[in-house]
Amino acid sequence: MYTKGRTAVSVLLLIVITLLAAYEVRCPAQNLRSRRLVGGRAANIRHWGFIAKIVYKPKANVMWKICSASLIGSQWLLTAAHCLQDVNKNLIKPDDFVIAFGDENGYSKITEYVVSKLAIPYNASERHDTNYTMFDDDIALIKLRDKVSSDIRRISFGSKWTRAQLGNCKIAGWGSHSKMSIADVSSGNYTLSNLLQEIDVSFLPFKKYCKNLNDYGKFCMGSIGPKGNYLNGACIGDSGSPLICEYKTGKYLTGITVGGSGECKPLSLIVMNLNAYTNWISKSRLILNMF
Repeated sequence: MYTKGRTAVSVLLLIVITLLAAYEVRCPAQNLRSRRLVGGRAANIRHWGFIAKIVYKPKANVMWKICSASLIGSQWLLTAAHCLQDVNKNLIKPDDFVIAFGDENGYSKITEYVVSKLAIPYNASERHDTNYTMFDDDIALIKLRDKVSSDIRRISFGSKWTRAQLGNCKIAGWGSHSKMSIADVSSGNYTLSNLLQEIDVSFLPFKKYCKNLNDYGKFCMGSIGPKGNYLNGACIGDSGSPLICEYKTGKYLTGITVGGSGECKPLSLIVMNLNAYTNWISKSRLILNMF
């Protein structure tokens, strides 16, 4: 659901980026960005066949070495809006990166696809609260130039479930394996995982575990141990990673990871709630198909 005072018009407005966009997205807080799955285990890429890497070209001039995206249609992927921001706070262009499917695990080849168009919600800009600096609508839609091959899986999303109806949930990504400082992130002094990692997560009470953050369109996720300690988290490289939850007889893309610990330690994760954006995604696909 959208916050009070937002009109239907503002919610549906897009920024469509074809060759060059003049839209500026202000820099998010660096301690809540693009993180690794801390406490994770090796994942079978065949169980996550819809997940892709956003592989940046040198000219992109981005802070991140990698982000993740999820295939929801033959040419369509979802990721985090801040994954499409360069170090100068501008949106990157479609030809600044490629989408890569596969993993370096010997079970699947890596296949790359060219990006043609991008879209973000009109309100994907910085919001200022007392202890909070993060995108309100940290979600982005990517359209590929060509359809992916038939052997690459799609993931369903947007069922009108309630949290009580969901079963086990997992998040997967290729983030860094080691603790680091913000200076390491800024300088690029870190390494990423060659193999996909996954963690088990549950919905956490927002006011208790993510109390300094605005809960608009977001979930607070994590895993809490018997002593009240965090068992896992996210680190640099995990932004855009999918939250997958069991629902009825299948598994659904439920959210997009957008934040975690700034020091790659176990902590709660911030995940965008896709049920708040199903209408925006549908209308955005129609608009991008017109160009």
